Amino acid sequence: MFLPDGKRFLFTQQRIASAGGDLYASELDTGEPKLVVERASNATFTQGYLLYLRDRNLVAQRFDPASLSVLGKPIPLVETSNSGN
Repeated sequence: MFLPDGKRFLFTQQRIASAGGDLYASELDTGEPKLVVERASNATFTQGYLLYLRDRNLVAQRFDPASLSVLGKPIPLVETSNSGN
């Protein structure tokens, strides 16, 4: 997914032997990947926040698209029960 400047983007790299992946960012100019969040999937960026799934829970975390860095701790938005119900 491209960020608002059209030059930077986010992508998920799947882990081998795991259903999850890690969220990376990069720039078209450099192509160097930068780890943003471990164990994240289905990420989107909106209004200064990354929204992503981690361990089946929806979380939000402040994100600076200029530095490609998260800020602060993830904020749980929707938590799922591990009981399977």
